[in-house]
Amino acid sequence: MINLLRSDLYRLEKNKLLYVIIVFTSVVPFFMMMTMRQDIRIGISVLGNLTTFKEIEDIIRAGTEYQKGLGILIAILISVWIGQEYQWKTWQHKWIISKSRIGIYLSKAIISSVISSALFLLFELIALLSSGQISNIVVSGYVSSVICGFTVYASLGSVLCLFSMLIKNNTTSTIICLCYVLFSETLWAIIRNLSVFFQTL
Repeated sequence: MINLLRSDLYRLEKNKLLYVIIVFTSVVPFFMMMTMRQDIRIGISVLGNLTTFKEIEDIIRAGTEYQKGLGILIAILISVWIGQEYQWKTWQHKWIISKSRIGIYLSKAIISSVISSALFLLFELIALLSSGQISNIVVSGYVSSVICGFTVYASLGSVLCLFSMLIKNNTTSTIICLCYVLFSETLWAIIRNLSVFFQTL
């Protein structure tokens, strides 16, 4: 298991996409905070759903809602990182190290959860430090929000890892992961409504 973790970490560290996403995740909250502090209101539209940021707290909360940008970046990173193993046929080496499929999945799931949570924390930290209102934000339930967000993103990473490992085609895997990020909330709402509907029959 340790060897698998080291191998996966090494491959992730060599992935240039990781560093592009880290830089992007750092720049976006800083830019948004700076524009907000200049009384410039901005909005982000994802599939027609417009989110307008009217207050600094709105940017902080945006990090916890993975459908609004950060989750998309994480979906691309994890699906591409895992998909490259199918593309480059490096699975054979993993079978030599460990013949357990569970071990291979656990290794990738752990790293996917860690990198997903770490990117979320990076977004929140940059947003907090550049807000200029650290004391006010921390007092207003910030810590509990970050803890919940950390848990959500850790779970998101492991789910995206599962999808990426089940689908061997890199492009298809990326599309499925993006669809999950963008539509999972809608899907669960439909399932809940159907459940309530059938209970009333």
